[in-house]
Amino acid sequence: MFSYGWDIQKDVLEIYHRLQTHNIPVWMDIQGGMKNYLSV
Repeated sequence: MFSYGWDIQKDVLEIYHRLQTHNIPVWMDIQGGMKNYLSV
């Protein structure tokens, strides 16, 4: 898990996309990927 400030969100998005291109499962809060991991 990465914790980041909004001022470096662009950099974290780049890391996110690079990991995805290598088929590494990742999610980001702004991509809505967390909802599959939550139960309400």
